[in-house]
Amino acid sequence: MQHNAWWVDATIQQNGTGNVANILQDEMAPQTTPPLFADRASAGIVQGGTLNNATVNQVGTQLYPSDPGTGVKASVLQQGTENAALINQSGLSPYTTARIEQVNQRQSNAEIGQTGPENSAFILQDNGWDNLAKLFQNGTGNDATIRQIQDIWHAKAFVNQNGTENTANVLQSVISDSSGAHVTQIGSLNT
Repeated sequence: MQHNAWWVDATIQQNGTGNVANILQDEMAPQTTPPLFADRASAGIVQGGTLNNATVNQVGTQLYPSDPGTGVKASVLQQGTENAALINQSGLSPYTTARIEQVNQRQSNAEIGQTGPENSAFILQDNGWDNLAKLFQNGTGNDATIRQIQDIWHAKAFVNQNGTENTANVLQSVISDSSGAHVTQIGSLNT
């Protein structure tokens, strides 16, 4: 847990079964004057094995800094089976990036939620079946990508975007029998 997480980094690496990794980077307290935020924070989790759970919460970012590539960043890499990953970036969160990669997975779940403008979210599920990927974004100019590739029977992908000028891409390829993709965009000038 890192409060008032300006320019901080957090990394967790785990191997085995049934591991749980949680990273929280947030503001000091809502009543703080002036408010303290989690800008430019970075979080990364790497897990190998089975039945692992990874969660990153980055909360309370604000409109500073206002340049692309300078918002908070979060990544999760999991190798194994039946794993779960969640990244949540909330508050006024411009220019944030979130990336989840699940490799050689089956029956795994990946979920990213972001609020604010100009955010980027990416989920890769490579070589596995019965996986679930979900992306939720609320804001303007956001980009969401889900790639489920290589023998992905029964894969499910969901993208939900609320706002304007958002972009959603879903790719399900190479033996994607009984898979489904659902994209919902509410707003205007979305693609």
